[in-house]
Amino acid sequence: MKTKLSIFVDQKNSSFKFMRAGKLFSEGDIILDLGMAEECSKPDYMSIDLGSKHVYHPMGRYLNHSCEPNAYIDAQQQKLVANKYINLNDEITFNYLVSERKIVAPFDCNCASENCVGRIEK
Repeated sequence: MKTKLSIFVDQKNSSFKFMRAGKLFSEGDIILDLGMAEECSKPDYMSIDLGSKHVYHPMGRYLNHSCEPNAYIDAQQQKLVANKYINLNDEITFNYLVSERKIVAPFDCNCASENCVGRIEK
């Protein structure tokens, strides 16, 4: 019997990887538990801000930004949670500007959302 993964890492090109949904998620579903992730001493572009600490998660490091994300970081519960319905194979994203206290490596957003803010920095 084959087990269906709830998330997986995909690769758009030789250098760009991202997280995809391996199943359907409904609003409020927990996608990732970040509580057991490795704490990092200094934040970088792959760490996730949980308020009291920054962590490296083996799958979470492939989460990308979107100005209209389908997930969010619940720092208190230390979870990545779906904020709307996510279809099988959809890329899973969160808004860095909402959860990160400081954007360590500012960048120009390419999310193509009508509400795109352009430059991601704080």
